[in-house]
Amino acid sequence: MAYEPRTAGIKLLTLPSNRLSILMEQCSANKISRCFPASGMAICLILLFSASYLHAQDDTVGFWKVTDNGKEVSAVTINNESDYFLEPVTDSTVVSVYYYTESPCRNCLCRLLARDTQGVALKTIEHKGYGNNIPFSFSGRDLKTWLPGGAGKFYIYFSGKYDGWMPWEFLGAIKCIPQKARDK
Repeated sequence: MAYEPRTAGIKLLTLPSNRLSILMEQCSANKISRCFPASGMAICLILLFSASYLHAQDDTVGFWKVTDNGKEVSAVTINNESDYFLEPVTDSTVVSVYYYTESPCRNCLCRLLARDTQGVALKTIEHKGYGNNIPFSFSGRDLKTWLPGGAGKFYIYFSGKYDGWMPWEFLGAIKCIPQKARDK
């Protein structure tokens, strides 16, 4: 015997074709109350709102901050690009990127990608959960490898996974200025 769910006395999966056409005619004639009794209408609304909530993660607004050894770095906008200027890089330097969203997702995967100025991927960091105050961090050793002489820039991108990987979101450029240039 096949499973036949029932809602408000109407068989959902086993309506004969003639009853289905009558039901469709009643609905198209704006007789919604005959198509769906009050309890059935409530269930339809609940299902509709549940389905829209499942895709709410795709429409969230993201924001982020960059820290250099725990100190927040303010973004400077140059040519519509957010630039974060760092102190001179040492082995003990830790640069962290915190990504937040209005709809945090503890169980979603997320990743941060660092690319050099030629577009070559330098490092991808992936972890579970975004919008929950867990940073992506780069060590001073990473930065020294990517930026010979401790100067230069690289770009950072974020992507989260809810139903599938979202497109990469450009967060900005991390720029390191050597100590000699800072002293002038």
